[in-house]
Amino acid sequence: MENDSLRTLDQVLTDYLKSYDLGVSAGGYDDNWAKVKILPFFMVPVPNIKARREAVKIHDVNHILTQYSPGHLKGEIEIACFELGTGCGRYWFAWAINLAGLVFVPLWFSSCWTAFRRGRRAISLYINPHLIDEFRHRPVEDLRLMLKIEPQSKII
Repeated sequence: MENDSLRTLDQVLTDYLKSYDLGVSAGGYDDNWAKVKILPFFMVPVPNIKARREAVKIHDVNHILTQYSPGHLKGEIEIACFELGTGCGRYWFAWAINLAGLVFVPLWFSSCWTAFRRGRRAISLYINPHLIDEFRHRPVEDLRLMLKIEPQSKII
């Protein structure tokens, strides 16, 4: 995910979904069941309810834009803090999952606090989900700039 700035959002999202085994038929977003990674070697099937389907693509794009790793608990907690910082709009499922993740913040308090502050300075994709379709064929960096998502290296 690190050198994807000039590739289009569609290209990066397709590779992201393949590399994390999240489904490639439209990202598995419309499937009845989803695979949720609990441990690096353990996936659990969960019902892919409407509220989850509506939020998960935004969540995946946020992983790409922020470069927080979806393959590890730390990256999931960082993205949760980032998303709480930006706000999750009308997406109750995103609010619930992200708030539940706060139980793990003490494990990585510094990076979680940084992610939250980074989110506070950014524009929420949950408030502007239409931007995903508008930026599909443009470089990822264009959407990062539009949403004011600072590079991790710039965060102190």
